[in-house]
Amino acid sequence: MDAIATTFEGFEEIAVQEIKELIGKKATSNKGIVLFSATDKELAKLCYLSQSLRSILRLYKNFSFSDLDDFKKKAVLKKSDVFVFADRSFRAECHRKGKHNFSSQDVAALFGEIILGLQKKTSVDLDDPDIIASCIINENICYLGIDFAGFDLTKREYKIYSQQTTLNAGFAYCAVRFAGYSGKEVLVDPMCGIGTIPLETGLFASHVSPRFYQKDIFIFNKILDIDLEEFDNKKDVDKKIVGYDVHLRHIESAKKMAKLAGVGKVIYFSRADLEWLDTKQDENDIDLIVTQPPVEGKAVIIKDMEKLYKEFFHQVEFVMNKKGKIILICQKTDVLKKYLKFFKIVKEHIAYQGKQKFIIVVLEME
Repeated sequence: MDAIATTFEGFEEIAVQEIKELIGKKATSNKGIVLFSATDKELAKLCYLSQSLRSILRLYKNFSFSDLDDFKKKAVLKKSDVFVFADRSFRAECHRKGKHNFSSQDVAALFGEIILGLQKKTSVDLDDPDIIASCIINENICYLGIDFAGFDLTKREYKIYSQQTTLNAGFAYCAVRFAGYSGKEVLVDPMCGIGTIPLETGLFASHVSPRFYQKDIFIFNKILDIDLEEFDNKKDVDKKIVGYDVHLRHIESAKKMAKLAGVGKVIYFSRADLEWLDTKQDENDIDLIVTQPPVEGKAVIIKDMEKLYKEFFHQVEFVMNKKGKIILICQKTDVLKKYLKFFKIVKEHIAYQGKQKFIIVVLEME
Protein backbone atom coordinates (compact mmCIF):
# COMPACT_ATOMS: atom_id res chain seq x y z
CA MET A 1 0.00 0.00 0.00
CA ASP A 2 1.39 3.39 -0.97
CA ALA A 3 1.99 6.01 1.70
CA ILE A 4 3.28 9.56 2.05
CA ALA A 5 4.72 11.49 4.97
CA THR A 6 5.64 15.14 5.35
CA THR A 7 8.72 16.39 7.16
CA PHE A 8 11.01 19.44 7.38
CA GLU A 9 12.50 20.66 4.13
CA GLY A 10 16.21 19.96 4.30
CA PHE A 11 15.80 17.01 6.65
CA GLU A 12 14.14 14.57 4.25
CA GLU A 13 16.99 12.06 4.51
CA ILE A 14 16.56 11.94 8.29
CA ALA A 15 12.91 11.01 7.74
CA VAL A 16 13.94 8.34 5.20
CA GLN A 17 16.42 6.94 7.75
CA GLU A 18 13.81 6.91 10.52
CA ILE A 19 11.24 5.10 8.36
CA LYS A 20 13.86 2.44 7.55
CA GLU A 21 14.71 2.06 11.25
CA LEU A 22 11.10 1.86 12.46
CA ILE A 23 9.36 -0.27 9.81
CA GLY A 24 12.20 -1.51 7.61
CA LYS A 25 10.94 0.16 4.43
CA LYS A 26 12.90 2.12 1.85
CA ALA A 27 11.61 5.58 0.99
CA THR A 28 12.24 8.30 -1.57
CA SER A 29 12.04 12.00 -0.86
CA ASN A 30 11.53 15.38 -2.45
CA LYS A 31 11.26 18.79 -0.76
CA GLY A 32 9.53 17.98 2.52
CA ILE A 33 7.80 14.88 1.11
CA VAL A 34 8.67 11.21 1.70
CA LEU A 35 7.10 8.38 -0.33
CA PHE A 36 7.14 4.69 0.64
CA SER A 37 5.00 1.56 0.90
CA ALA A 38 3.52 0.31 4.17
CA THR A 39 0.64 -1.61 5.70
CA ASP A 40 -1.95 0.13 7.86
CA LYS A 41 -0.31 -1.35 10.96
CA GLU A 42 3.08 -0.01 9.89
CA LEU A 43 1.58 3.44 9.33
CA ALA A 44 0.08 3.31 12.82
CA LYS A 45 3.50 2.35 14.21
CA LEU A 46 5.08 5.33 12.46
CA CYS A 47 2.42 7.67 13.86
CA TYR A 48 3.18 6.40 17.34
CA LEU A 49 6.98 6.28 17.26
CA SER A 50 8.19 8.80 14.69
CA GLN A 51 9.94 11.97 15.81
CA SER A 52 10.75 13.47 12.40
CA LEU A 53 7.44 13.15 10.53
CA ARG A 54 4.76 15.86 10.60
CA SER A 55 1.92 13.92 8.95
CA ILE A 56 1.43 10.40 7.59
CA LEU A 57 -1.11 9.47 4.91
CA ARG A 58 -2.38 6.36 3.26
CA LEU A 59 -1.88 7.51 -0.34
CA TYR A 60 -4.58 7.16 -2.99
CA LYS A 61 -2.80 8.87 -5.84
CA ASN A 62 -0.43 11.67 -6.75
CA PHE A 63 -0.27 13.77 -9.91
CA SER A 64 1.02 17.03 -11.32
CA PHE A 65 -1.49 19.72 -12.26
CA SER A 66 -1.57 23.31 -13.49
CA ASP A 67 -4.76 24.85 -12.12
CA LEU A 68 -8.07 24.05 -10.43
CA ASP A 69 -9.68 22.78 -13.64
CA ASP A 70 -6.74 20.45 -14.17
CA PHE A 71 -7.11 19.29 -10.56
CA LYS A 72 -10.76 18.36 -11.21
CA LYS A 73 -9.76 16.27 -14.23
CA LYS A 74 -6.98 14.37 -12.49
CA ALA A 75 -8.35 13.92 -8.94
CA VAL A 76 -10.24 10.79 -9.93
CA LEU A 77 -10.64 8.11 -7.27
CA LYS A 78 -11.87 4.52 -7.48
CA LYS A 79 -14.88 3.29 -5.53
CA SER A 80 -12.59 0.90 -3.67
CA ASP A 81 -10.63 3.91 -2.40
CA VAL A 82 -13.63 5.28 -0.53
CA PHE A 83 -15.05 1.98 0.73
CA VAL A 84 -13.67 2.79 4.19
CA PHE A 85 -15.84 5.95 4.29
CA ALA A 86 -19.09 3.91 4.32
CA ASP A 87 -21.16 4.59 7.46
CA ARG A 88 -18.46 6.94 8.71
CA SER A 89 -18.12 10.73 8.77
CA PHE A 90 -15.25 12.65 7.22
CA ARG A 91 -13.66 16.05 6.78
CA ALA A 92 -11.64 17.10 3.73
CA GLU A 93 -8.52 19.23 4.22
CA CYS A 94 -5.89 20.77 1.98
CA HIS A 95 -2.34 21.78 2.95
CA ARG A 96 -0.46 23.80 0.33
CA LYS A 97 3.11 24.91 -0.24
CA GLY A 98 3.80 27.28 -3.10
CA LYS A 99 1.95 30.03 -5.00
CA HIS A 100 -1.39 29.13 -6.58
CA ASN A 101 -4.39 30.93 -8.04
CA PHE A 102 -6.78 29.03 -5.76
CA SER A 103 -7.22 28.59 -2.01
CA SER A 104 -6.83 25.52 0.20
CA GLN A 105 -10.57 25.78 0.95
CA ASP A 106 -11.34 25.51 -2.80
CA VAL A 107 -9.37 22.29 -3.10
CA ALA A 108 -10.77 20.79 0.12
CA ALA A 109 -14.32 21.46 -1.07
CA LEU A 110 -13.64 19.77 -4.41
CA PHE A 111 -12.00 16.78 -2.74
CA GLY A 112 -15.00 16.43 -0.43
CA GLU A 113 -17.39 16.51 -3.39
CA ILE A 114 -15.43 13.75 -5.11
CA ILE A 115 -15.72 11.50 -2.05
CA LEU A 116 -19.44 12.24 -1.60
CA GLY A 117 -20.03 11.47 -5.26
CA LEU A 118 -18.45 8.02 -4.93
CA GLN A 119 -19.64 7.02 -1.45
CA LYS A 120 -23.31 7.71 -0.68
CA LYS A 121 -23.14 6.18 2.80
CA THR A 122 -20.81 8.80 4.23
CA SER A 123 -21.43 12.21 5.77
CA VAL A 124 -19.49 15.39 6.47
CA ASP A 125 -18.48 16.27 10.03
CA LEU A 126 -16.14 19.24 10.29
CA ASP A 127 -15.70 19.07 14.08
CA ASP A 128 -15.18 15.41 14.99
CA PRO A 129 -14.91 13.25 11.87
CA ASP A 130 -14.06 9.55 11.77
CA ILE A 131 -11.75 10.11 8.79
CA ILE A 132 -9.72 13.07 7.54
CA ALA A 133 -9.38 13.08 3.75
CA SER A 134 -6.20 15.02 3.12
CA CYS A 135 -4.85 16.75 0.04
CA ILE A 136 -1.21 17.85 0.16
CA ILE A 137 -0.06 20.20 -2.59
CA ASN A 138 3.67 20.79 -2.97
CA GLU A 139 4.15 23.38 -5.74
CA ASN A 140 2.48 21.67 -8.73
CA ILE A 141 2.31 18.13 -7.30
CA CYS A 142 -0.81 16.90 -5.51
CA TYR A 143 -1.11 13.95 -3.12
CA LEU A 144 -4.52 12.58 -2.11
CA GLY A 145 -5.01 10.28 0.85
CA ILE A 146 -6.24 9.62 4.39
CA ASP A 147 -4.50 11.30 7.31
CA PHE A 148 -3.56 8.57 9.79
CA ALA A 149 -2.71 10.76 12.79
CA GLY A 150 -5.16 13.64 12.55
CA PHE A 151 -2.74 16.24 13.99
CA ASP A 152 0.79 17.59 13.57
CA LEU A 153 3.00 14.77 14.85
CA THR A 154 5.85 17.13 15.76
CA LYS A 155 3.77 18.75 18.50
CA ARG A 156 4.56 17.31 21.92
CA GLU A 157 2.28 16.87 24.92
CA TYR A 158 5.26 17.38 27.24
CA LYS A 159 5.86 20.89 25.91
CA ILE A 160 4.00 22.85 28.57
CA TYR A 161 6.59 25.65 28.57
CA SER A 162 8.00 27.73 25.75
CA GLN A 163 10.49 30.45 25.03
CA GLN A 164 10.71 32.84 22.10
CA THR A 165 13.39 30.95 20.17
CA THR A 166 12.28 27.40 21.00
CA LEU A 167 12.86 24.90 18.21
CA ASN A 168 10.06 22.66 17.04
CA ALA A 169 10.59 19.29 18.76
CA GLY A 170 10.68 17.36 15.49
CA PHE A 171 13.18 19.80 14.00
CA ALA A 172 15.39 19.40 17.08
CA TYR A 173 15.28 15.61 16.69
CA CYS A 174 16.28 15.90 13.03
CA ALA A 175 19.25 18.10 13.97
CA VAL A 176 20.40 15.51 16.53
CA ARG A 177 20.22 12.69 13.99
CA PHE A 178 21.90 14.89 11.37
CA ALA A 179 24.77 15.13 13.85
CA GLY A 180 25.13 11.35 13.59
CA TYR A 181 23.78 10.58 17.06
CA SER A 182 23.01 6.88 17.48
CA GLY A 183 22.49 6.60 21.25
CA LYS A 184 26.08 5.52 21.85
CA GLU A 185 27.58 9.00 22.25
CA VAL A 186 27.86 11.51 25.08
CA LEU A 187 25.74 14.43 23.89
CA VAL A 188 25.68 17.87 25.49
CA ASP A 189 23.64 20.98 24.76
CA PRO A 190 25.45 23.80 26.64
CA MET A 191 22.78 26.41 25.75
CA CYS A 192 19.72 24.20 26.03
CA GLY A 193 17.04 26.74 26.98
CA ILE A 194 13.98 24.73 28.03
CA GLY A 195 15.67 21.54 26.88
CA THR A 196 14.10 20.61 23.55
CA ILE A 197 17.29 19.13 22.06
CA PRO A 198 18.17 16.94 25.10
CA LEU A 199 14.50 15.92 25.47
CA GLU A 200 14.23 14.66 21.89
CA THR A 201 17.61 12.97 22.25
CA GLY A 202 16.40 11.22 25.40
CA LEU A 203 13.23 9.96 23.72
CA PHE A 204 15.22 8.51 20.83
CA ALA A 205 17.97 6.96 22.97
CA SER A 206 15.51 5.27 25.35
CA HIS A 207 13.09 4.20 22.59
CA VAL A 208 10.19 6.03 24.28
CA SER A 209 7.36 7.19 22.02
CA PRO A 210 6.72 10.96 22.05
CA ARG A 211 3.08 9.95 22.40
CA PHE A 212 3.51 7.22 25.03
CA TYR A 213 0.72 8.72 27.17
CA GLN A 214 -1.49 9.61 24.17
CA LYS A 215 -2.26 6.24 22.62
CA ASP A 216 -5.93 7.14 22.12
CA ILE A 217 -5.29 10.46 20.35
CA PHE A 218 -4.83 9.11 16.81
CA ILE A 219 -7.72 9.33 14.38
CA PHE A 220 -6.84 5.91 12.94
CA ASN A 221 -8.23 4.43 16.18
CA LYS A 222 -11.70 5.15 14.77
CA ILE A 223 -11.23 2.80 11.81
CA LEU A 224 -8.55 0.36 12.97
CA ASP A 225 -8.04 -1.89 16.00
CA ILE A 226 -4.30 -1.74 16.71
CA ASP A 227 -2.68 -2.28 20.10
CA LEU A 228 0.05 0.34 20.25
CA GLU A 229 1.53 -1.15 23.42
CA GLU A 230 3.20 -3.84 21.31
CA PHE A 231 5.43 -1.11 19.87
CA ASP A 232 6.71 -0.03 23.29
CA ASN A 233 10.30 -1.16 23.79
CA LYS A 234 11.93 1.10 26.36
CA LYS A 235 15.68 0.58 26.85
CA ASP A 236 18.34 1.83 29.23
CA VAL A 237 20.59 4.68 28.10
CA ASP A 238 24.29 3.97 28.62
CA LYS A 239 25.77 7.31 27.55
CA LYS A 240 25.12 10.70 29.10
CA ILE A 241 22.64 13.24 27.70
CA VAL A 242 23.21 16.65 29.27
CA GLY A 243 21.60 20.06 29.07
CA TYR A 244 23.02 23.26 30.58
CA ASP A 245 21.57 26.75 30.59
CA VAL A 246 22.38 30.02 32.32
CA HIS A 247 18.75 30.58 33.39
CA LEU A 248 17.50 28.50 36.34
CA ARG A 249 13.87 28.93 35.23
CA HIS A 250 14.69 27.23 31.92
CA ILE A 251 16.38 24.32 33.69
CA GLU A 252 13.43 23.87 36.05
CA SER A 253 11.06 23.88 33.06
CA ALA A 254 13.22 21.32 31.24
CA LYS A 255 13.25 18.98 34.24
CA LYS A 256 9.45 19.10 34.56
CA MET A 257 8.98 18.41 30.86
CA ALA A 258 11.44 15.52 30.97
CA LYS A 259 9.29 13.88 33.65
CA LEU A 260 6.16 14.44 31.55
CA ALA A 261 7.88 12.88 28.54
CA GLY A 262 8.94 9.81 30.53
CA VAL A 263 12.68 10.51 30.26
CA GLY A 264 13.29 12.33 33.55
CA LYS A 265 15.91 9.77 34.63
CA VAL A 266 17.66 9.73 31.27
CA ILE A 267 18.76 13.38 31.00
CA TYR A 268 20.91 15.46 33.33
CA PHE A 269 19.90 19.14 33.42
CA SER A 270 21.87 21.74 35.37
CA ARG A 271 22.13 25.51 35.58
CA ALA A 272 25.57 26.55 34.34
CA ASP A 273 27.18 29.54 32.69
CA LEU A 274 29.10 28.74 29.54
CA GLU A 275 32.39 29.55 31.24
CA TRP A 276 31.74 26.74 33.74
CA LEU A 277 31.63 24.03 31.09
CA ASP A 278 35.19 22.86 31.73
CA THR A 279 34.31 22.35 35.42
CA LYS A 280 31.15 20.40 34.58
CA GLN A 281 32.63 17.98 32.03
CA ASP A 282 35.83 15.95 32.05
CA GLU A 283 38.55 16.59 29.50
CA ASN A 284 37.83 15.02 26.07
CA ASP A 285 34.51 13.76 27.50
CA ILE A 286 31.96 14.97 24.93
CA ASP A 287 31.33 13.19 21.62
CA LEU A 288 28.65 15.53 20.30
CA ILE A 289 27.52 19.06 21.05
CA VAL A 290 24.20 20.01 19.47
CA THR A 291 22.93 23.46 20.36
CA GLN A 292 21.08 26.53 19.14
CA PRO A 293 23.13 29.65 19.95
CA PRO A 294 21.25 32.86 20.81
CA VAL A 295 20.00 34.84 17.84
CA GLU A 296 21.45 38.30 17.25
CA GLY A 297 18.71 40.92 17.63
CA LYS A 298 17.12 43.35 20.07
CA ALA A 299 17.70 41.07 23.06
CA VAL A 300 21.21 39.97 22.07
CA ILE A 301 23.63 42.53 20.63
CA ILE A 302 26.70 41.75 18.53
CA LYS A 303 29.08 42.33 21.44
CA ASP A 304 27.24 39.67 23.43
CA MET A 305 27.50 37.24 20.51
CA GLU A 306 31.22 37.95 20.14
CA LYS A 307 31.81 37.27 23.83
CA LEU A 308 29.71 34.11 23.67
CA TYR A 309 31.57 32.55 20.73
CA LYS A 310 34.98 33.43 22.19
CA GLU A 311 34.08 31.68 25.46
CA PHE A 312 32.32 28.81 23.70
CA PHE A 313 35.33 27.78 21.61
CA HIS A 314 37.68 28.25 24.56
CA GLN A 315 35.57 25.88 26.66
CA VAL A 316 34.70 23.18 24.14
CA GLU A 317 38.32 22.80 23.00
CA PHE A 318 39.00 21.29 26.44
CA VAL A 319 35.90 19.09 26.88
CA MET A 320 35.42 17.76 23.35
CA ASN A 321 36.56 14.34 22.28
CA LYS A 322 39.22 14.93 19.63
CA LYS A 323 37.09 13.03 17.11
CA GLY A 324 33.86 14.66 18.26
CA LYS A 325 31.57 17.02 16.36
CA ILE A 326 29.75 20.25 17.12
CA ILE A 327 26.45 21.04 15.43
CA LEU A 328 25.26 24.64 15.69
CA ILE A 329 21.71 25.50 14.63
CA CYS A 330 22.10 29.08 13.41
CA GLN A 331 20.14 31.79 11.65
CA LYS A 332 23.31 33.82 10.98
CA THR A 333 26.94 32.69 10.85
CA ASP A 334 28.94 35.94 10.50
CA VAL A 335 30.02 36.22 14.14
CA LEU A 336 30.57 32.46 14.40
CA LYS A 337 32.99 32.47 11.47
CA LYS A 338 34.78 35.56 12.75
CA TYR A 339 35.62 33.98 16.12
CA LEU A 340 35.98 30.35 15.03
CA LYS A 341 38.98 28.83 16.84
CA PHE A 342 40.39 25.29 17.33
CA PHE A 343 37.66 23.94 15.01
CA LYS A 344 36.91 23.98 11.29
CA ILE A 345 33.61 24.04 9.42
CA VAL A 346 33.17 20.78 7.52
CA LYS A 347 29.60 21.33 6.38
CA GLU A 348 26.86 23.94 6.20
CA HIS A 349 23.38 22.58 5.59
CA ILE A 350 20.14 24.50 5.04
CA ALA A 351 16.89 23.30 6.65
CA TYR A 352 13.55 24.98 7.16
CA GLN A 353 11.26 25.03 10.17
CA GLY A 354 8.18 26.22 8.34
CA LYS A 355 9.34 29.40 6.59
CA GLN A 356 12.22 29.96 9.01
CA LYS A 357 15.58 29.17 7.44
CA PHE A 358 18.27 27.61 9.61
CA ILE A 359 21.93 26.98 8.79
CA ILE A 360 23.13 23.73 10.35
CA VAL A 361 26.87 24.20 10.84
CA VAL A 362 29.00 21.09 11.45
CA LEU A 363 32.38 21.63 13.14
CA GLU A 364 35.26 19.29 13.77
CA MET A 365 38.60 19.84 15.49
CA GLU A 366 41.43 21.06 13.32
